[in-house]
Amino acid sequence: MFRSVVFDIGETILDDTCEFAVWADWIGAPLHTFSALLGIVVSQGRNNAETFAYFRPGFDLEAERRRREAAGVGEQISQDDLYADVRPALAELRARGRWAGLAGNQTARAAG
Repeated sequence: MFRSVVFDIGETILDDTCEFAVWADWIGAPLHTFSALLGIVVSQGRNNAETFAYFRPGFDLEAERRRREAAGVGEQISQDDLYADVRPALAELRARGRWAGLAGNQTARAAG
């Protein structure tokens, strides 16, 4: 019997479609091409941040996050980004006395 479960946030709890669309626009990449490369990178078990280097060699994710933030288009997560089954699943875990945690690499400001 398990007492706790931890979920990854991106593409488990959250649908990252909107965030990746903003990134594609930010770096000037066609969305469909960006998405296809992202899928390849992830399917190979690599860090999804490697996707950016295909479009901008030497891409510095942290620097670009700061630039986006300064430009007023920083990472933001809203309830609309949650997959439809997230709240019922978490509620069921709570009802069964299970502890649920979330882990991810989103910025601390994302949910702000």
